[in-house]
Amino acid sequence: MESTIIVLKQVISMCLMAAISYILVEKNKISPQATKSFSGILLYVVTPCVILSSMQRPFIAEEAWGLGAALLLSLVLQLVFIGLAHLIIPKKNNLNIGVERFAMVMSNTGYIGIPMAQAVLGPDGVFFISANIIVFNLILFSYARLQLLRDGIRHGKLAEVDLSLRKQIRHCLINPASISAAVGFILYFLQISLPSVLMTVVDSFYSINTALSMIVVGILLAQTELKPIFLNTRLLRITFCRNILCPLVAILLLAVLDLSPFLANAQVLKSALVIGMAAPCAVATAFMADLFGADGFYGSQLVANSTIYCIVTMPLLYFI
Repeated sequence: MESTIIVLKQVISMCLMAAISYILVEKNKISPQATKSFSGILLYVVTPCVILSSMQRPFIAEEAWGLGAALLLSLVLQLVFIGLAHLIIPKKNNLNIGVERFAMVMSNTGYIGIPMAQAVLGPDGVFFISANIIVFNLILFSYARLQLLRDGIRHGKLAEVDLSLRKQIRHCLINPASISAAVGFILYFLQISLPSVLMTVVDSFYSINTALSMIVVGILLAQTELKPIFLNTRLLRITFCRNILCPLVAILLLAVLDLSPFLANAQVLKSALVIGMAAPCAVATAFMADLFGADGFYGSQLVANSTIYCIVTMPLLYFI
């Protein structure tokens, strides 16, 4: 119960952060276009720093096994979500099938999951949820990106693009999160500490992750008419799948696994993964949809709907 209250307080504080940028956009104090700049900072600077910072810790064999388990479990859960998305979201007469599948499969682990894990579980939680971030980015730059590109072709905004396996593997492996994860793993296993000056820079960017992430969410919400999205049954259906169905599937699958004989803080690992999976639609649903020719406005509506409802769903799921 105490952990649920902590989650609820964290959700409320994060919503207040988002409300500040929402109000600033409404009052024309900052431009809605700022999301592209802030998202770039988050994608190319802050998220890599979060991953690097979480891996600057003493090597403990048991924890290393736990990290491997977290990677494997995250991958399995993401593949299960992809399977569910293909079963639930119809292909017939649906120009937005890609963005809907993207929204259902991809949770906001980086912008909401990490800050939540940091507040509720501490450094150990961030360490384990970083495995989810690594898998998230592998899926983001492969399956999810491919779904949006196909939407762009359906909308006629893109000509035929190179969807070859070689091209997808390249995007999957060569991106900021994957590169920082590879560097982080090398530093962790070889026990190489970053110089104090560089570590100060990394930790400084790490510390702004929550605030900057919620600023982006608030700006996106300000660009969406909030009242209509509560009445849109299709949006509510995707939100239900993202905010409730996928996390419940994760909780049930993790519940049958007893990792305690192999890992002392197995519960922290499970809790970190649940927090990551219970986060709302990834903010990337909006800005990547726009980038790849899919319906970016519809993506922002999905993000807005899912993010608002997570105020209720995340504390309830963590209580379960």
